[in-house]
Amino acid sequence: MAGFKITNGRFVRKSNGDFTRIEGREALKQRVLFRLKTMRGEWFLDPTLGPDYKGKFLIKDFVKSTAERDVFNDLQRIPEIRTINEVTCTQSADQQSVSIVVKFKDIYGEDGVTVSV
Repeated sequence: MAGFKITNGRFVRKSNGDFTRIEGREALKQRVLFRLKTMRGEWFLDPTLGPDYKGKFLIKDFVKSTAERDVFNDLQRIPEIRTINEVTCTQSADQQSVSIVVKFKDIYGEDGVTVSV
């Protein structure tokens, strides 16, 4: 799958003004980051896309295993991912943010890929 490279929420352009295209693993990593940075219900074309941050992450009674399962289930919907080896969700002490690390194998090679938000 191919797409346009996005950095800090903006399309990356070449010196001639054309958009920079990405393919393969780089495009997949960007797609995973997009899913992890999208709050469920936020994307109007697919309201089921992204983790349920309001209901499972940024709550007083944070349950790590429930949050990790939510991320796991969401990323399983991406066809290029073969296996998800590890999902780690950590809530900050002030309960205002969550960090997520995902390790998976994809169709583009046997070596593992790590994505963190």
